Amino acid sequence: MTKLLMITNSCSGGGAEKVFNSLLEGLKENNAVDVSHLYLQGDSSSRLWKLFAIFKFIWTLIKFKPDVVQSHLLFPNMLNVLLSKVFRYKSQIVCHSSFERFINTRLELLIRKLYGSSHSVVCVSEEMANQAKAFLNKEVNIETIYNPHVLDTYEKLSMEQSEPYFDDYFIVVGRLIKSKRVQDV
Repeated sequence: MTKLLMITNSCSGGGAEKVFNSLLEGLKENNAVDVSHLYLQGDSSSRLWKLFAIFKFIWTLIKFKPDVVQSHLLFPNMLNVLLSKVFRYKSQIVCHSSFERFINTRLELLIRKLYGSSHSVVCVSEEMANQAKAFLNKEVNIETIYNPHVLDTYEKLSMEQSEPYFDDYFIVVGRLIKSKRVQDV
């Protein structure tokens, strides 16, 4: 049986954490995979949480001995690929935001190198997969797996009557940061 370790920063937060938790619950119900998980930051509010996270991750690798480690978000993704070289497991990184945010940053070269040497890069949209191919500039196993959605809920909500109270505005839900690509709206 394949042993899968899933890691991310914390159990709460934004959309990436919700996707992580949904995927984790779904995989736990599937008996074909022995799955464990690790929240690197946990409940810590310390500025040193990333340092502690490295030791926590290494300890979990030694104890669980995974065949595959799937990580979500930037810090866990970088740590996952780096430690996969030492502990010899397959690294699968899941990207939840635009690769364009790394261009012309201090991390650009490091991210290109690490992400480009992972066993698999999973993107949550076709556009993001295209960005990954262009950003990484090499043949990497890039897959697209769309974010999980509950379509029945959307359909039910679409049937409800709503009255707009303005007509010259867009509503954007999310943080107003470059990686959310609000400028594209």
